[in-house]
Amino acid sequence: MNRVYKEIAKTVGIYYLQAIAFALAGYLIMYLAYGGVRLSLLAWSAIVVAVFTLFYMPVLVRNVRVARAIDKHREGGGMPWRASTRS
Repeated sequence: MNRVYKEIAKTVGIYYLQAIAFALAGYLIMYLAYGGVRLSLLAWSAIVVAVFTLFYMPVLVRNVRVARAIDKHREGGGMPWRASTRS
C-alpha cells in the first residue's frame, strides 16, 4: 500500500474515532438531560456511526479518486499539466 492510501486509511480511522467519541458524548448528554434514555448505548452508537458514514462517503470517494489519479500520473512519469505541455 502506498503512502497516499496509508494517509487515507489513517484519516478514516481518525474520523471513526471522532464519530465514536461524538456518540459517547451525545449519549451522556442525553442521559444527563433527560434522566433516562430508552435507547441503549450500543444502538445509539450504531445510529451515529451509520449517519457519520453516510455523510462521509462523498469525501472518501473523492479522496480515493485523487489517490488513483496521483498513482496513475506517477506511473506516467509526471503530473498531468506537465504531460500536456510536452511537444
